Amino acid sequence: MGNFSYQEKMTGVIFGFLRSVLELHERFAPSEIIFCWDSTKSWRKLQYPDYKSNRHNKSYTEEERKDRDVAYYQFNELQEDILPRLGFANVFSQNGIEADDLIAQIVIDQPKDNNYKRHIIVSSDNDLFQLLGIADMFFVDKKKLFTKEDFEEQWGIAPADWLKAKAMSGDTSDNIPGVPGVGYKTAIKYLKGKMRDGITKENIRYCTELIKLNEQLMKVPHPKTKPMIIRESLFNIMEFEKVCLENGFQFFLKKEQYSKWNNILRR
Repeated sequence: MGNFSYQEKMTGVIFGFLRSVLELHERFAPSEIIFCWDSTKSWRKLQYPDYKSNRHNKSYTEEERKDRDVAYYQFNELQEDILPRLGFANVFSQNGIEADDLIAQIVIDQPKDNNYKRHIIVSSDNDLFQLLGIADMFFVDKKKLFTKEDFEEQWGIAPADWLKAKAMSGDTSDNIPGVPGVGYKTAIKYLKGKMRDGITKENIRYCTELIKLNEQLMKVPHPKTKPMIIRESLFNIMEFEKVCLENGFQFFLKKEQYSKWNNILRR
C-alpha cells in the first residue's frame, strides 16, 4: 500500500462511506451502528489453500492497482482513525476472521429479552442469508430490505437450508467448487425432494465430502470467531467538524446536513 501526502490524499471513499452511514441512519433510526471489517489473513485459507485465490491471482493494470491502493488506504483510515474519532464505539475486526463472521457472531449473541431489537445487516453477501429470521438484510445497491419471508417466497426453502444449497452449488466468487452441474435452483430442488434419479442426483450423493468441506468454509460465524462486547456510542460533533475540514467535506457542514449529523445517535 502506498503512502499519500496531504496534497495527494483522495477522500472519495471516505465521503461516500460517511454519506451511506447517514442515509442508513435516516432510513432505520438505529439505536446503535456496528462496523465489521475483514482481516487481511484468513483461517479458511489455512483449511482450504485455494480459498479466494482467484481474487489474488487476478491481473491488474497499473491504474487499477493504484485505485485499489487508494481505496484500501481510505478504508483503513475509516477503520483506524475516523470512525473512532467520531464516537462510534463498535468498530470490529479479528485476526483471520471475515466481516461476515463478526456480523453473524453479533447477531447470534444478541440478547433475547424484552428490549430485544432486530439487527439489520447491511451487506450484499448472500452467505448472510443464513441469518434471516434473527436479522433482516438491507441491500444498499438495490435499496431493498430483505426479510425471512422474502427469502422463503423467492427460494422456497427456510434460511436454515441455505447453507446446504450453497455447499452443493459452490461459490465462484470465493473459488469454492460445487457439485458438477449443480446451481442454486438444482440444489434447492434436491433439498425439497423434487429431483428425479439421474446423473445430477448421483453426483450430489457422490460428492458428500466436497459438500461437507464447503459447509465448513461457508458457515458463519467461523468457529474461531470471538464474542464481542457492544458498547454505547456517542457521536462527537466537534471531531466531526475537524474530520470534515481536514478532508474538504464542506457538503456535510451545510446547515441541513450538519443538523442531521448533529442528531445521529443522540441519547
